[in-house]
Amino acid sequence: MIDIIAIGRPATQPAAGEVHVALALKPYGKPRPIVERGRARMPDAYNAWRTQARWHFGRLPGWDVAKAHEPVELSADLYCKRPQRRPKHVDPALWKSGRPYLATKTPDRDNAVGAIMDALNGVAWHDDCQVQLGRVYMWVCAEGGEPRCELTLRRLGLHGGPA
Repeated sequence: MIDIIAIGRPATQPAAGEVHVALALKPYGKPRPIVERGRARMPDAYNAWRTQARWHFGRLPGWDVAKAHEPVELSADLYCKRPQRRPKHVDPALWKSGRPYLATKTPDRDNAVGAIMDALNGVAWHDDCQVQLGRVYMWVCAEGGEPRCELTLRRLGLHGGPA
């Protein structure tokens, strides 16, 4: 039971086999590879983001890399930068309240969580195919809030419940 919070937010007590972490990084969508001269490579900006995410995540105390076939649940709340002007689809009352709201723009939810899952290969699990359950919410930050990725990892038993 370890709780790592990289930003000033009250921590909740994690259950056994569970860890919470907040990465002070803006969500980044996993891009398509660049193909040059018959070889594929990922863009440099994505590689830099992935390296930074792995550094922030580090080796989690209390969380050993999940065993080779151990299923894991990943819950993610991804907070994107708040735009300077109110988008047309956002209710004016919600905008004036300054509260966070669900994002419907880029990066796509599946691309953002794909980038996180790739970054955590070898850190939280051997391969991202071990992530069997997941919940992802893309948020727009509250007024004055900073973009971040809040993650909860939980080990699952082979029966699908808590390990």
